[in-house]
Amino acid sequence: MSFIEFAPQTSTIQASNGNSFDVRGLNVVDFGYLVERHGGLLDIWFETGVTITDILNRAPALVADVIACAADEREQSEKAASLPIGLQYRALSEIFRLTFSEVDMGKVMGAFLAGVAQAPTRSTPSI
Repeated sequence: MSFIEFAPQTSTIQASNGNSFDVRGLNVVDFGYLVERHGGLLDIWFETGVTITDILNRAPALVADVIACAADEREQSEKAASLPIGLQYRALSEIFRLTFSEVDMGKVMGAFLAGVAQAPTRSTPSI
């Protein structure tokens, strides 16, 4: 198989009413988008002992954006926010599994986010 034929693994999240949607693992572009929108909230993913339930409770807008990104529907964050919490929990669990299944990305992304937080902001030069 060539690189151009590669497709990320997806999983189907099935709702009890028969509806479903597909999610994939998050990529670097998604993380950039999430950092831009939620900044320091992403740190909670990498805190010791934090559960998916903690994330659902502490950062509901972040959860909605993560689900929308993983469903390739960024503009549907409000729709993701309106999902029942149990369905959000299952979707988030699967997104985390798909995102971090290849390697222990928790430490890598933690270092990435720490670097982003410490990076100097660029200002527009005055003319």
